[in-house]
Amino acid sequence: SSVENLRSGNSFSVYPNPAKDYITVKTKDLDLGEYFISDITGKVLRRSVIKSTEQIINIEKLSPGYYFITLKSKNSIETKKFMVN
Repeated sequence: SSVENLRSGNSFSVYPNPAKDYITVKTKDLDLGEYFISDITGKVLRRSVIKSTEQIINIEKLSPGYYFITLKSKNSIETKKFMVN
């Protein structure tokens, strides 16, 4: 149900975490429109469209440290932290 999809922390997962060259974003909902990767200061480093329920994102140009990935759809927005090593 749509109420279930809005529950915090359940709409997507990110792995591996920590990561080196890529992360995989696995979503439960095809309607997740776009993603943003930001650093700990909130600066958006990358923005693109989610094209599948299991999308590989290249992060090899990111320096080691902590980052946030935010998925935004018409019904929700959710953010998770990941580490690059």
